[in-house]
Amino acid sequence: YCRGVIDEPSIVLEPTHNKQSCVDEKEYHFLFKNMGEYIREH
Repeated sequence: YCRGVIDEPSIVLEPTHNKQSCVDEKEYHFLFKNMGEYIREH
């Protein structure tokens, strides 16, 4: 994990070859779920 600007942990996602998606879809969905929870709390 790295700490972002708003001090929310985030995962560094590796883009696919065409940069239209992420290599690991599970991590991508995990990140968006956590960011949604963080936004609801604040």
